[in-house]
Amino acid sequence: LASDPQNLALVRRLAVLYDKKGQPEKAEPYYQRALHANANDASLLCDYGYHCYLQRRWSDAEEHLRRSVELNPHQARA
Repeated sequence: LASDPQNLALVRRLAVLYDKKGQPEKAEPYYQRALHANANDASLLCDYGYHCYLQRRWSDAEEHLRRSVELNPHQARA
């Protein structure tokens, strides 16, 4: 990321990886950065919705998961 700061795929992967490592506080800024650049990415919204769910941020989780399904009704994970 240091050599290619615009690599949004890497930003997103880092967010997911930090979540998987149990470090949501480190994941959050990467999710925010990815969402800022890709606000209508159904899969990203699903990932972030699950991130919020894991943090027991129920209304945020529901908001992002619903938006994910609106954008892609076949988004089975959401």
